[in-house]
Amino acid sequence: MNAGGDEYAQLLTRAGLEIVGDGRGDDVLPTWVAMRPVVAGNAEPTVAVRHGRPDLVAELNAQWFRLAVECGVIGEDGDFLISAPGGAGGGWTRVRLAHSWDLAGTLGDRPGLAEFLTAATDGDAILGMTSEEYETWLLAKDRVGQWQEETARAAARESPQERAAAWASLLNGPRPTEQLYASWMEGLGGNRAAPEDVLRRLLGRAHPGRPHGHPNFPRTGLLRYADDPHPRMRLLALDDPDSTAELVERFSRDPDEEVRARAASDPRLSAASAVRLTDDPRSSVRLEAAGNPCLPARTLIGLLRDRERAAGNPALPVSVMHGMIDARESPLTG
Repeated sequence: MNAGGDEYAQLLTRAGLEIVGDGRGDDVLPTWVAMRPVVAGNAEPTVAVRHGRPDLVAELNAQWFRLAVECGVIGEDGDFLISAPGGAGGGWTRVRLAHSWDLAGTLGDRPGLAEFLTAATDGDAILGMTSEEYETWLLAKDRVGQWQEETARAAARESPQERAAAWASLLNGPRPTEQLYASWMEGLGGNRAAPEDVLRRLLGRAHPGRPHGHPNFPRTGLLRYADDPHPRMRLLALDDPDSTAELVERFSRDPDEEVRARAASDPRLSAASAVRLTDDPRSSVRLEAAGNPCLPARTLIGLLRDRERAAGNPALPVSVMHGMIDARESPLTG
């Protein structure tokens, strides 16, 4: 079973399901894709059962079974796929019904308020159960492959007005979660169409390497950020072609670790400052300083004996590189 651990397996067993395998298969839609017709804003239930009726659970189970057979969710061998809250990663699990089963009474916050998705093992039919305010809905969709094709063709016919409305729905919709927002920022940092003003705003929001390495990122006019209160903005000043060795020296004493680390790697840094930064309290700064080509040979040799990063220092003579490679056959003495 690939969608959950022991607790999820126990939940499915309590619902009267026998686990017969996982739901992995090249022709099976991911659960989040299969869920689309179930959670769509314009979705209409195939069957709606009002809450409050005494036989709510029994009616839901009966309607689910009828639709599962009619739509082809339950295969000739009795197997089908299921995804319910509690499954790790929200994936599919391959199951079949036991002699006694109760999906609607078990797979939800309370009996009759069920939330789960079932599908044929080939992925071409889906049947979901979801609870609304006054009703529990069953939504069935067969010939899923055909539905996908039709949906794709309809999306391709999008008009400019529909496109504008779609973007508006994104920006005016619910606020993204913290995790989703972080993924947006990383994605924008690698978006080839992102212009200069977008890339500037991403600083401090995305990993610094994303906007900095973008082909549209500005290379001039960055010195104005040298005194910015945000460390990542200050870093921009060193990318300006008019930046000076004096600025590098100043940044080597910056209170922020990231700024000091950037200065430590700059070849314009003085040898004395580079040596000083090899003993910085922060390991990231020490590692960058160990790779600075202005380090004196004696300092670099000392670092080579206990710091891996120093081997990447471009100041190493080629003959020394060869000697280092041969060091296991001819051990270094000292």
